[in-house]
Amino acid sequence: MSIVVAVANMSRVVVKSDGLVINRDIESKTSQDHEQMIILNAQCIVGFYGNIEYCELIVKEYLRLASTAQVDVNALRPTTVIYDLCEVAKAMNEDKKMVSFLAAGIENGRIMLLGFTDQDNYEISNFSPEEEGRVTFIILGSEAIKSGLPYSKFHTADKNIESSMNKYIRYTATLDSGINDHTFTRKLKV
Repeated sequence: MSIVVAVANMSRVVVKSDGLVINRDIESKTSQDHEQMIILNAQCIVGFYGNIEYCELIVKEYLRLASTAQVDVNALRPTTVIYDLCEVAKAMNEDKKMVSFLAAGIENGRIMLLGFTDQDNYEISNFSPEEEGRVTFIILGSEAIKSGLPYSKFHTADKNIESSMNKYIRYTATLDSGINDHTFTRKLKV
């Protein structure tokens, strides 16, 4: 099913995803190298997990609606993006497909990290860092992965965030055949 991980501290956020996409209807791999995030603008990264085709359709519809309303996509910030994506996902998801989103980026000079999933009734959660020297994270993935060895076991203050994230994704790929170790990385810095 794939994995998307975002890790933030007070000065930057890193978002990584693996590249595996599986069509659950026919249990077939459709891609080994499919990035499950987009850079919406210089201040916001959007990551998604679940039914990838449907998640991409939601993002496409969100961008269409923004264009129709003459909203400058470059002016959008993570809080607005996650609330808007949540509303679009709720309106479009009549078939109850699995969808999860995160918005990571910079807003009012600070790092923001927010997410929601249909599994939690579209409740938006805030994972934004609050104190210097600590990292916060959000993982979009299967319940088995989230209940397994947590990312916090891979990260320590003396380790590079990106290498900790890579180790975590490689580890989860050994546990779940729906994850591979072909990673994509996006970063934003205050």
